Amino acid sequence: MSERILWLLFDTYRARKQGRAAITQRQRARLAELVAFARAHSPDEVNGKAVDVVGFVYQDPERPAGEFHVVRYVMSCCVADRAGVSLPVRWKEAAALPNDRWVRVTGTIETRQTPTGAQELVVLAEKVETVPQPREPYLYP
Repeated sequence: MSERILWLLFDTYRARKQGRAAITQRQRARLAELVAFARAHSPDEVNGKAVDVVGFVYQDPERPAGEFHVVRYVMSCCVADRAGVSLPVRWKEAAALPNDRWVRVTGTIETRQTPTGAQELVVLAEKVETVPQPREPYLYP
């Protein structure tokens, strides 16, 4: 059994025995979990929360200037079933980041209204630093 599977099983066991707070910091910081948490809760519960995520840069031409997406792929079974999860990040030097560069983003979550009236989350980055691609670039639910 791979190390990745063992850690996932161990984290699941601890969470069931001791509650969500028992999940390791490594697991709690996963981008997919942050997105899932944000979707399941009201914007007021997420607004102002600290964020520390690692992902790769995607420069979306539809985003406002000074923003990019931090992205990770979530994979349940195999590469064919992977799906991207992302958060928009507002950072003054966003335009300088090339697509596919791995970064660590720290900051806070803010909610804002889109032109269509929907609520959207955005990370207000305090720090964006280049990091190497993680040994395991995929996230697993």
